[in-house]
Amino acid sequence: MMPPMFVEKQGGLWPDGGPTTFELFDETRQLLGVVSTRGELFLATIHEQRVDPQWRLPVWGEHAPGSLFGSREEAIRYLRWTLGAGTSR
Repeated sequence: MMPPMFVEKQGGLWPDGGPTTFELFDETRQLLGVVSTRGELFLATIHEQRVDPQWRLPVWGEHAPGSLFGSREEAIRYLRWTLGAGTSR
């Protein structure tokens, strides 16, 4: 059986791709910060929900270009600073 191409995350569809190591959701602005691994580096990206007529749920799309960091802690610190207060999982 093939794994699903998309999973539901915070009320929107998310492509089930690379390994995610940290998420930070800003409920006020409806932004999702994600840290994923890219080889030896950590990619911090911020996503927003977008309406796509092909899907019933909104789709998470990149809000701003991602930033690469040498450690997971640096990437998390960047997301916390960029998004401000939020709930982490």
